[in-house]
Amino acid sequence: MSLISISLHRQVGVTVGVLLVVLFGIISLIRTPIQLTPEVARPEITVSTIWSGASPEEVEKEIIQRQEDQLKGVEGVLEMKSESLDSEGRIVLAFQSGADMDSALLKVSNRLNQVRDLPLDAERPVISTVNTQDQPIAWFILKPLPGNDTPIYTYRLFAEDYIKSRFERVPGVAQSNVRGGQDREMQVVIDPGKLSGYGLTLQEFIRALDADNVNISAGNLDEGKRRYIVRTLAKYEAPEQVEAVALQTATGERIFVGDVAEVRFGYTRADISVRQNGEPAIALNVLRESGSNVLEVMAGLKEALQELNAGILKNRGLFVIQVYDETNYINSSIHLVQQNLWVGLDF
Repeated sequence: MSLISISLHRQVGVTVGVLLVVLFGIISLIRTPIQLTPEVARPEITVSTIWSGASPEEVEKEIIQRQEDQLKGVEGVLEMKSESLDSEGRIVLAFQSGADMDSALLKVSNRLNQVRDLPLDAERPVISTVNTQDQPIAWFILKPLPGNDTPIYTYRLFAEDYIKSRFERVPGVAQSNVRGGQDREMQVVIDPGKLSGYGLTLQEFIRALDADNVNISAGNLDEGKRRYIVRTLAKYEAPEQVEAVALQTATGERIFVGDVAEVRFGYTRADISVRQNGEPAIALNVLRESGSNVLEVMAGLKEALQELNAGILKNRGLFVIQVYDETNYINSSIHLVQQNLWVGLDF
C-alpha cells in the first residue's frame, strides 16, 4: 500500500502527525537561541594592574614581566598578550574553547599571589573574564529630570553604586564602566602666607597630615575567655577633624591646620568630559561575557533599565536612556530573513 493510500485511509492519524510536527516546529523556533554569527572568540581572562604615576617602561619592568613569569605556567593557556601603558599594565590570557573558566580564574589568582616585590604604591591586580579592549554592546546616558538643578557630575559615585552594580547583575554581563563625572574628595586649601608666617614648609605640613591619617593595629587584649582586637582609628572623615590636627612651628608654638588652611569637601578635577546633545552627562557602557548570547543579555539590560528609571532614579530626579544597542543590526537582519520567508511562501 502506498503512502498516499495510507494517508487517505488514516486521515485522523495523519492530521495528528502534521499538527505535532507544526507544534514542535513552533516550539523549536521560539526556544532556539538566536545570534547573528556563531561564537568563535576564545574565552579570555584579563589581569589589570594600576600603578599611578608610573611610565610604561616602569610598568613593564616592575609589574608585567614579574606577572608574566608566573602566569605563563597556567594550565590551558593558548596565548598570552601584555600591554604596558601610562599608570597601568594589562595581561590577556586566551584559553581553549569550552575551558572551565571558574577553574581558570582560580589558577590565575593563585599564580598572581606568588608574585613578589611589586611596588608598594601599586594597586592589587584585578582579574576579569572579559577583554577590556572588546567593544561594548550597549551605551547608556545618565541625565537629570526637569527640575533637578544638582550638577550631573556629582552623581558619579551614585552611578557606580546603583546603576553600574545593577547592570553587572544581569546574566551574561561581564563588566560595566562609568565614564564622566567627578569623585568626591576632601580638599585642603593652604594659605601660603600664613604657612610661611609660622615658619612651616609645605612638606612639613603634608607629613603632619599623613602621620595622623592612619588606622593602626594595637594588638590583642585578653580578658578571661575572651580576646579583643584593638585598633586605633584615625582616618579623616570630616573637615573638622582635619582642621583640628596640631602642627609644631619652628619656635615650638602649637597651631592647628585650620589656622593656615581651609578644609572642605569638593570634587576631583575632571579627566573626561561627557556631553549628550550639548548638555553634561554621565555615560555607562556594558561588556558581555565571552560565549553569552547578546540578545538575551540585551533583554536583561532593558529590563534593568526600566526597573531603575521607575524606581531609585525617579526618586533622585534622574533618568537613564540607551544611546547604543548592538542588537539593532541583529534584529533588523532577523526581520529581513523572516520577510524573505513570507515573500517566498506567497509565490
